[in-house]
Amino acid sequence: MMRDNLKSSLFWIIAEKVSGRAIGTMSAWNVDFDRNSIEFGYSIYPVFRGKGYMREVLKAMIDFCTIKLGFSVIDIWTDTDNLPSRKLAESLGFAFVGYEEERAKYSPGNIKYAKYVLEV
Repeated sequence: MMRDNLKSSLFWIIAEKVSGRAIGTMSAWNVDFDRNSIEFGYSIYPVFRGKGYMREVLKAMIDFCTIKLGFSVIDIWTDTDNLPSRKLAESLGFAFVGYEEERAKYSPGNIKYAKYVLEV
Protein backbone atom coordinates (compact mmCIF):
# COMPACT_ATOMS: atom_id res chain seq x y z
CA MET A 1 0.00 0.00 0.00
CA MET A 2 2.77 2.45 0.91
CA ARG A 3 4.72 1.70 -2.27
CA ASP A 4 1.66 2.51 -4.41
CA ASN A 5 0.97 5.82 -2.64
CA LEU A 6 4.33 7.24 -1.54
CA LYS A 7 4.26 10.21 -3.93
CA SER A 8 0.85 11.49 -2.82
CA SER A 9 0.50 10.32 0.77
CA LEU A 10 2.00 10.63 4.23
CA PHE A 11 2.71 7.62 6.45
CA TRP A 12 3.91 7.43 10.03
CA ILE A 13 4.68 4.81 12.64
CA ILE A 14 2.93 5.61 15.92
CA ALA A 15 5.36 5.18 18.80
CA GLU A 16 4.83 5.08 22.53
CA LYS A 17 6.31 8.26 24.03
CA VAL A 18 8.26 6.68 26.88
CA SER A 19 9.63 3.51 25.29
CA GLY A 20 9.67 4.61 21.65
CA ARG A 21 8.33 1.23 20.57
CA ALA A 22 6.00 1.05 17.59
CA ILE A 23 2.35 0.68 18.56
CA GLY A 24 0.54 1.42 15.28
CA THR A 25 0.42 3.30 11.99
CA MET A 26 -1.14 6.50 10.66
CA SER A 27 -1.65 7.71 7.11
CA ALA A 28 -3.00 10.83 5.44
CA TRP A 29 -3.85 10.11 1.82
CA ASN A 30 -6.51 10.15 -0.91
CA VAL A 31 -6.17 13.89 -1.38
CA ASP A 32 -9.01 15.57 -3.27
CA PHE A 33 -7.97 19.11 -4.18
CA ASP A 34 -11.45 19.99 -5.48
CA ARG A 35 -12.91 19.35 -1.99
CA ASN A 36 -9.68 20.42 -0.21
CA SER A 37 -9.88 17.08 1.60
CA ILE A 38 -7.58 14.37 2.85
CA GLU A 39 -8.42 10.95 4.28
CA PHE A 40 -7.02 9.44 7.47
CA GLY A 41 -6.16 5.78 7.81
CA TYR A 42 -4.98 4.36 11.10
CA SER A 43 -4.37 1.20 13.02
CA ILE A 44 -3.15 0.45 16.51
CA TYR A 45 -1.81 -2.89 17.66
CA PRO A 46 -4.41 -4.81 19.69
CA VAL A 47 -2.52 -4.70 23.00
CA PHE A 48 -2.53 -0.86 22.89
CA ARG A 49 -6.21 -0.38 22.03
CA GLY A 50 -8.53 1.36 24.47
CA LYS A 51 -5.77 3.39 26.13
CA GLY A 52 -6.36 6.74 24.40
CA TYR A 53 -3.35 6.61 22.08
CA MET A 54 -5.35 6.91 18.87
CA ARG A 55 -7.39 9.82 20.23
CA GLU A 56 -4.14 11.68 20.92
CA VAL A 57 -2.76 10.83 17.47
CA LEU A 58 -5.94 11.87 15.63
CA LYS A 59 -6.16 15.20 17.47
CA ALA A 60 -2.55 15.95 16.49
CA MET A 61 -3.20 14.87 12.89
CA ILE A 62 -6.31 17.03 12.60
CA ASP A 63 -4.23 20.03 13.68
CA PHE A 64 -1.34 19.12 11.38
CA CYS A 65 -3.50 18.59 8.30
CA THR A 66 -5.68 21.67 8.83
CA ILE A 67 -3.19 24.19 10.26
CA LYS A 68 0.09 23.14 8.62
CA LEU A 69 -1.20 21.64 5.35
CA GLY A 70 -4.34 23.78 4.93
CA PHE A 71 -6.96 21.08 4.40
CA SER A 72 -10.51 21.99 5.42
CA VAL A 73 -12.14 18.55 5.08
CA ILE A 74 -10.94 15.30 6.64
CA ASP A 75 -12.46 11.94 5.77
CA ILE A 76 -12.35 8.68 7.68
CA TRP A 77 -13.57 5.42 6.18
CA THR A 78 -13.67 2.62 8.72
CA ASP A 79 -14.98 -0.92 8.58
CA THR A 80 -18.67 -0.89 9.51
CA ASP A 81 -18.00 -3.45 12.25
CA ASN A 82 -15.20 -1.43 13.86
CA LEU A 83 -17.35 0.19 16.54
CA PRO A 84 -14.44 1.62 18.59
CA SER A 85 -13.14 3.45 15.50
CA ARG A 86 -16.62 4.72 14.67
CA LYS A 87 -17.15 5.98 18.23
CA LEU A 88 -13.73 7.65 18.20
CA ALA A 89 -14.50 9.49 14.95
CA GLU A 90 -17.83 10.71 16.31
CA SER A 91 -16.28 11.80 19.62
CA LEU A 92 -13.79 13.96 17.69
CA GLY A 93 -16.57 15.75 15.80
CA PHE A 94 -16.66 13.69 12.61
CA ALA A 95 -20.16 13.36 11.15
CA PHE A 96 -21.41 10.03 9.80
CA VAL A 97 -22.25 10.45 6.09
CA GLY A 98 -23.16 6.93 4.96
CA TYR A 99 -21.86 3.58 3.86
CA GLU A 100 -19.72 2.59 0.92
CA GLU A 101 -18.76 -0.87 -0.30
CA GLU A 102 -15.76 -1.37 -2.51
CA ARG A 103 -13.53 -4.12 -3.75
CA ALA A 104 -10.60 -4.66 -1.39
CA LYS A 105 -7.30 -3.61 -2.97
CA TYR A 106 -4.95 -5.70 -0.87
CA SER A 107 -7.11 -8.71 0.02
CA PRO A 108 -9.89 -10.73 -1.65
CA GLY A 109 -13.53 -9.71 -1.43
CA ASN A 110 -15.29 -6.45 -0.65
CA ILE A 111 -15.11 -4.12 2.34
CA LYS A 112 -18.13 -2.21 3.64
CA TYR A 113 -17.11 1.12 5.13
CA ALA A 114 -18.80 3.61 7.40
CA LYS A 115 -17.83 7.06 6.11
CA TYR A 116 -17.20 10.08 8.34
CA VAL A 117 -16.29 13.67 7.55
CA LEU A 118 -14.95 16.59 9.58
CA GLU A 119 -15.22 20.06 8.08
CA VAL A 120 -13.13 22.74 9.76
